[in-house]
Amino acid sequence: MAAARSNCLDSLRLVAESLRTSLDHAPRDRGTIKEVRRRSGGHPNHFAIRLEFVLPDGSTGFYGFQVGAKESGGFEVQTEECSFSDFNGGIGE
Repeated sequence: MAAARSNCLDSLRLVAESLRTSLDHAPRDRGTIKEVRRRSGGHPNHFAIRLEFVLPDGSTGFYGFQVGAKESGGFEVQTEECSFSDFNGGIGE
């Protein structure tokens, strides 16, 4: 249970760093992709994060991305998406 909590907190730190710098820069500051996913089970070559949110006005949305290892040992942002719907049902990206 402690490992899951630690992974969750580390994921939130990664997202916060991505917002302060950039999604490409934040994982690089942590070293190799192996360092970013070191606590995961097995030997995955990617990781993904998706955050869902509700704003005070009732609008909802999500932000998510997937980062994968490159054969050269580096990594790349493979997908990134953000979507929201306002309180009146409008959808934006």
